[in-house]
Amino acid sequence: MARERQEAARAASYAETAATPPASALPPAPEPTRTEPTRPPSAQAQSSQSEPTRAAQAPPPPPAAAPSPTPSAPAAPTPPPAAKEARDDTPEDPAAPKTWSEAEIADAARECDQLLQSIGAKVEALPPLRQGSCGTPAPLRVSRIGSGDGIALDPPAVLNCPMVAHLYQWIETVAQPAARESLGARIVKLVNASAYVCRNRYNDPAAKISEHAFANAIDVSAFELSDSRRIDVKTYWGKDVAAALAAEAAAQAAAEAAARAAAEAQEKAAAAEAGKTGASTSPAPKGTPPLPVATTRATAALKPRTLTAGLAENDKSPGKRERRSSKSSEAPRVSQRSASSPVEYGFLHRLHSSACGIFTTVLGPEANTAHQDHFHLDLKQRRHTAICE
Repeated sequence: MARERQEAARAASYAETAATPPASALPPAPEPTRTEPTRPPSAQAQSSQSEPTRAAQAPPPPPAAAPSPTPSAPAAPTPPPAAKEARDDTPEDPAAPKTWSEAEIADAARECDQLLQSIGAKVEALPPLRQGSCGTPAPLRVSRIGSGDGIALDPPAVLNCPMVAHLYQWIETVAQPAARESLGARIVKLVNASAYVCRNRYNDPAAKISEHAFANAIDVSAFELSDSRRIDVKTYWGKDVAAALAAEAAAQAAAEAAARAAAEAQEKAAAAEAGKTGASTSPAPKGTPPLPVATTRATAALKPRTLTAGLAENDKSPGKRERRSSKSSEAPRVSQRSASSPVEYGFLHRLHSSACGIFTTVLGPEANTAHQDHFHLDLKQRRHTAICE
């Protein structure tokens, strides 16, 4: 019996060994592929388990968080920001910010050192200004200028260094001496109507760029004296100019009315003469030119008076009037005798006329309506002549 049990056990062991293939005969476990996005790294490490078991033990995480089983190429940088920066740096882009070069800034700084070393002024150096076509490489904010206590600029003016130097020259050699001699006081404050501002002339989009856009101009509207008087350009000169213009307009209207009356009288006289001789008195057909009118004092007043060669007196266009390049050949509309305040007018007129030898552009109340309340002073570069009006 014992032997029969041993043989039965040996047979069962042989059958179990035959049913189980050797380890070398088992098919190798499938290698992970690069296209399995949901297989976690923990599942790849368990290579001794079967595929169904790995899938059951490691549930796939959300696709967005699934790491790649194999290294992938680095992502390419997003092109739009780089492309925009490249466009901003190109000169073809009109909105691209422009800056002054280091050489331009250094040259302007050297010029400032040379111009300002011998003048008295309280200034603050500002960073280079650049707004499209506007700006200056070495701007200064000027709050006081002149020898001694100087003259306060109210509000402080942003100017380039050449303008600061020429403004100092005008104050020291013209303005202060004129104030002492004409008014018996000294100037303590200069009212700044405008200095640096990025704009075209007369704020007209169709006009050329203004010298104000380069910090190369200043507008002065009034002077305050040490005895508290205020000499206002509009009050003591501009209003008289406006009154003179109104009188000229009234005289021109009266001359036109007289000319029309003379023409009508001549036409009636011609009709009456034609009736006496039996000629036809029917009205002339349309399109017939009017009868010539004899030149009289009234009609002669209608002829344009030349202020500058090539420009008529009745030309009020700001652009054309600013292009004039010589002094008026006629007497000014306002004289010291006709001024409502002769002393103050004489002071202002002296400041204006003397500025013409210091600045390249000087515009005052008689230049045009836009300048009836201030002096415009600038250093625009021109080849031949300056503008003084």
